[in-house]
Amino acid sequence: MSAWGTGYLSCKNRDNGRIFVKKYVAASVIPVYEKLIAIRNEHLENIYDFAAGEERGILITGYISGISVQQYLEYYGVFAEERVKDYMADILEVLGQVHALGIVHRDITAGNIMISDDGIVKLIDFGIAREVKKNREKIPWYLEPLDMQHLNNLDFTSRMQGQTYML
Repeated sequence: MSAWGTGYLSCKNRDNGRIFVKKYVAASVIPVYEKLIAIRNEHLENIYDFAAGEERGILITGYISGISVQQYLEYYGVFAEERVKDYMADILEVLGQVHALGIVHRDITAGNIMISDDGIVKLIDFGIAREVKKNREKIPWYLEPLDMQHLNNLDFTSRMQGQTYML
């Protein structure tokens, strides 16, 4: 298993026919999911339960029938401008709720945004998300994990420019 977690298994509820996904994640990310479970937003993958062990955790999430934005772009090409605006508004809405809880996703990519079969975009995969520390100047949460190895070479101005480019 990687540092951020891996593996999933889908299960069907015998009583109601709903499909759930059992995911294995790094134990270090469980505090993030403890907060995310409180959010009920159609643009966030539904998190129903979790359990933490010493080395890894287990999540129970809802199954999303659909494709990722990345898959859509590979199969069908670009989106219409209006659809992009709508999808961005939906993702920014849920990110506002996530950020209000003090969580930064850190891996928003086309592969981590799903489009359900009924056309609803959903933000998924908080595997490298972190809670924001009070002293944000010391930790550039906007950097991808591989870029963090160069942290000591960045000054405050460089970090602020990086945040601006990300927005």
